[in-house]
Amino acid sequence: MARDFTKYTEDNYFFEFEKSSQEEFVNKLLNKLRTIEVLLNNNSHTIV
Repeated sequence: MARDFTKYTEDNYFFEFEKSSQEEFVNKLLNKLRTIEVLLNNNSHTIV
């Protein structure tokens, strides 16, 4: 059973869930994670 994310409306990620389908919501999260991953990979030489 899928978790009910609609109660976490104070968090922008979960607020988006109420305005879009579950598939769109998951795709948005994956895109944000990929962006973070790219930023981390690009800046890996600066991380100590």
